[in-house]
Amino acid sequence: MSFVEKMVASIVNNIQVTLNNVHIRYEDSVTNPGNPVAFGVMLQSLTAQTTDDLWQPTTVDATVTIMRKLIKMENLAAYWNSPVKTRIGSFIGSGKWLSMMQEVVVNHKVNGEEVDFLIHPISTEARISFDKSSKVDFLQPKLMLEIVTEEIATALSRKQYIEILDLIQAFKLMEVNKLYRKYHPNVQVKGNAKAWWHYAYSSVLEEHIRPWSWERIKEHRSMYKRYKNVYKKKIEYPDHADRYKTELRQLEERMDIANILMAREHARLEFVREAPEREKRRKKEKDGSWSIWNWFSSSTDSEAELDIEESDDSGFLDTLSDKEKEDLYKAIGYDESELEREEDKPIEYVERKFTFSLNHCVLTLKNPSEIMKFSFHNMITSLEQRPSADAFRLKTNTDSVLIQGCTPNHELIPILTSEKTRTNGYGTQVFGLEFETNPLTVNADSSVAVNMEPVEIIYHEHTISEVMSFFTVPQVDVEELKAAASNTLSELAVVTKSNLMFAIDNHKTIHVDVDMKSPYIIIPEHGAIDKGGNLLILDLGSLNISSDLQTTAPQLEDATMTEIEQHLYDRFTITVSDIQVLFASADEDWHNAHALKDSEFHILPSTLIQVSVFLSVKPDYKVLPQTKLEAVVPSLKVTVSDNRLKALLKFGQTLPMPATKVTIASSTLPALDKKHIKSVLSANSLKKLKKSVSRKPKPVATLDEIDAREEPVLSSQPSLAASDHSDEEVIDWASVLEVPAYEDTASNTNTISMLLRFVIREVVLSVSKVQAPKPTVPSEDITVDSDFEARHR
Repeated sequence: MSFVEKMVASIVNNIQVTLNNVHIRYEDSVTNPGNPVAFGVMLQSLTAQTTDDLWQPTTVDATVTIMRKLIKMENLAAYWNSPVKTRIGSFIGSGKWLSMMQEVVVNHKVNGEEVDFLIHPISTEARISFDKSSKVDFLQPKLMLEIVTEEIATALSRKQYIEILDLIQAFKLMEVNKLYRKYHPNVQVKGNAKAWWHYAYSSVLEEHIRPWSWERIKEHRSMYKRYKNVYKKKIEYPDHADRYKTELRQLEERMDIANILMAREHARLEFVREAPEREKRRKKEKDGSWSIWNWFSSSTDSEAELDIEESDDSGFLDTLSDKEKEDLYKAIGYDESELEREEDKPIEYVERKFTFSLNHCVLTLKNPSEIMKFSFHNMITSLEQRPSADAFRLKTNTDSVLIQGCTPNHELIPILTSEKTRTNGYGTQVFGLEFETNPLTVNADSSVAVNMEPVEIIYHEHTISEVMSFFTVPQVDVEELKAAASNTLSELAVVTKSNLMFAIDNHKTIHVDVDMKSPYIIIPEHGAIDKGGNLLILDLGSLNISSDLQTTAPQLEDATMTEIEQHLYDRFTITVSDIQVLFASADEDWHNAHALKDSEFHILPSTLIQVSVFLSVKPDYKVLPQTKLEAVVPSLKVTVSDNRLKALLKFGQTLPMPATKVTIASSTLPALDKKHIKSVLSANSLKKLKKSVSRKPKPVATLDEIDAREEPVLSSQPSLAASDHSDEEVIDWASVLEVPAYEDTASNTNTISMLLRFVIREVVLSVSKVQAPKPTVPSEDITVDSDFEARHR
């Protein structure tokens, strides 16, 4: 362990924390004066105590090798009330507010008015075990954290959802108004029209027009240059930096954050040109720490960040004498030779382990009664870290999942259930996910394993309509939402593409093992199973993904084309089996037919789809395509009869589609027009601005260098132009030239970067007509004439 870790462990070991009756409340009667709201977070108690090996609170000295901390949190909750009958803020002057705030924590009431919980009271317990000893047996992690939570219950009503959006909109208006606050007249509107018109005039003129005048531009450039020069002196003479801080602070009060950031980066660049020996470039180590999380990182620019070496300042330990250092090291149990021993840790040693377990979780939507309830049981998440191998493993699983919808009579019915929930069984988890970097079991940079049991999804029109109505806000600008979604998808595409190219160029491998029994969807003809009618069952089958990775870089010099194709690609095989479509009446036994491959209820019998993805491990090898994708359907069979076809047509006509029904009016606050708002740069925008200023410009090639470049050779094969050869010669060449087969995609001048191939080996369409049975005559109406029968024999 390092000195800092030892110091922190000693400090934490001697800290005892106790918090009781914490209550934070926000009241708003301005956004909507006719409907004041109150939002609050409260905590009954929080304790952190040092314990013994039986987790009983005790006092230990610094010589104990294993430190144990027990953290208990009781009744953490959040609420949202509207309209508020009693405003606690109005009692601040009398001092009664303190007892009222404490009453809410204990009784969950304000003058008899119960709070409406967003998050119901949560109690949890965390146990921390930390081994401070210098000798490690590599059997137990040095740091273990276990968090156990019994239940988390959340509830959100349509009314609360609208009011939260109103409050967010109000905060945005406050942020916009902050820029013009200095021009505010601070008088009421009535009787002061002139002052308010002057306020509007000054706000527009001073913030949107005069900043672009020549005088303001000249003043700004002068101030910018002054700040840049002073900041450069501060870098050049770090020992006298204090003398420049006052002037920098005065300039910063008149400049915005973007110009301050650009001026500092320009000062650094100019200083580096004058003193290049003090330049230091920081670059993220992407090669050793690549993982699946990098694919969703916004930092896609690999350009190194500019930094400047400062003067060596004396640290804290340098100010201590040898005797003081020895006493400090002894007090915290630090040994300088321990760092050298830590380098010999085995790569399989798990040094840190974090575990979180949740027994039950419920999320409820109300409008005003319950319209949807989502719950799952026994979720366990663990995170293990192996610093010696620069690796970690994330694992999560849950036992059961249940989603309930509502009927028009406000009764809850299941619309998504897992197999274990329906049978009350135990065994494998419904869902399991495991992700690991630098895994020990397979030869790859990372590995992903996913397992999922089948779930039953029932289409319920009323529930879907209620949920759509819950989130519908008429006053929201739909075009603005579309633009925001489009920008988000564009940024995600750019990030994913850059990280994909990085993974391909550096041959980062990921081992995939996915075994998912996909859900099957039941669509009732009338929008609910209890209404009868026909059912359309869509079984999405079972999904299995496996990978075959190349362990070493292939040697292609003396290999045949078959060997090259075998060792050039990482192969991922995606298999979707047992895809089925059934159509039956609600009172028919379709469950047993679903377990079969084919039956009278099947429209699409059990079908298999296999997709193979080939990724080249040598991007510079252009003879074969870099990426190949092959989809194969061995057999596609569709069975339908005339009666079933008529029933399907009727099914499509009578199937009810969900529709929104807005029951509560939306926000009455004015909409924000971004075209007339002076935008404030976000933290991410400021980071991009800093990179754009500090990035080294790419060298531009001169005309002589361009002329000296060799022209690329397009092809080494002979041309067969008809204008250069006679018809007889062309026919002779055509008779002996080898025409590439369908599977042959090799070429020295290959321009194929991606090859897509779709194959359906067999298609069977079975159409039948069901004949009506012949009419029968009742037996009591039949008379037999024996003489007549005899004559006809």
